[in-house]
Amino acid sequence: MASNTIPTSDNAQIEHTTRNLWRKGVISQVLLARPLMAKLYDRHRFRPDSGEKIRQTVKTSEVDGLLQTYTADQPMPGGRQTNLDRFVFEQKRAQLPISYDAGEDLFNNGGPNALVDLGRQRAEDAFEGTHIGVYKQFYGSAGTDTGTDFNSVIQALTHDTASETYGNVTRNYGTSVNDWAQGADLNDFASDASSQATSYQISIYLIRRCAMKMREHAKAGASLMFVVGPDLYLKLKMELDASVKYEAGPMNLDYGFESFTIDKNIEIVNDYFLTAKNLPAETTPNKWLIGFNADDWQFVVHPKRAFLRTTPKWQGDVPNGTDSYLGRVMLVGNLVCWRPSGSILLTNVS
Repeated sequence: MASNTIPTSDNAQIEHTTRNLWRKGVISQVLLARPLMAKLYDRHRFRPDSGEKIRQTVKTSEVDGLLQTYTADQPMPGGRQTNLDRFVFEQKRAQLPISYDAGEDLFNNGGPNALVDLGRQRAEDAFEGTHIGVYKQFYGSAGTDTGTDFNSVIQALTHDTASETYGNVTRNYGTSVNDWAQGADLNDFASDASSQATSYQISIYLIRRCAMKMREHAKAGASLMFVVGPDLYLKLKMELDASVKYEAGPMNLDYGFESFTIDKNIEIVNDYFLTAKNLPAETTPNKWLIGFNADDWQFVVHPKRAFLRTTPKWQGDVPNGTDSYLGRVMLVGNLVCWRPSGSILLTNVS
């Protein structure tokens, strides 16, 4: 008896009668972690400040040079030493628009037929974009304050050699002007030329050497974090893999960043921003090694503009306005360092 033949399936019939599965929501293809900003939040270095300028009195030296040893018949001269100065930083302003037109509001309002709530998505993108944009400015290498961009880690720690200023303080490496306001130096400012751009090979020895210089100006229990790009991070991991002398770092455990800890309290973090792809305006950020003492830094924000998201307003009320909506994410503040000598920057590490 002949067996029945099952007809071949006609895919065209399936396509004509079946609706494709379209999953709701958006999967981001641009996940960019920001460990330096996370560390500031973690160490409670995120400070509201509503003043027009950000000022801090600092002590620049000790007065031990006034100490006198003497005998009973020797006079005791008077004296005093000027050892106080101040940093002054401007409050910087930033905004990122949230815009959508009437069609998006009418036909995509988060209802059951909307695959993606475009209004909410645009707002979330703007909030995230503001954080990312400011974070990139944290790594800006402009020699002096531009007047608009947020002050950066690189700007704070770069060894100025042309009487440039940081926080309204003039610094000059070659003539030892206000070296207390420079980033830590591996040569203790013993020569006229900075060692910052000297070629170094990445190693745990180099990390420890930098950490020793940073601790000369750090409080007890300081939280030291070294930030490097992916290439240098992998080289350090390879050096330690054979001896297994590291453990998962706090940033890894608490925030999911790639990090490990050596010597109990020195954390080394992989920052994907330190690449030519993510910082195209900078020169070889993949060779930067940044030793960062979070206790000396503050991300100051104005309480009324602390990543404030305004309600989108219909633009049809404005003369010549379009049938659209416009809101903004608003930020006022700055990134400041009160003790640059407690952190360090090397720019030519491979």
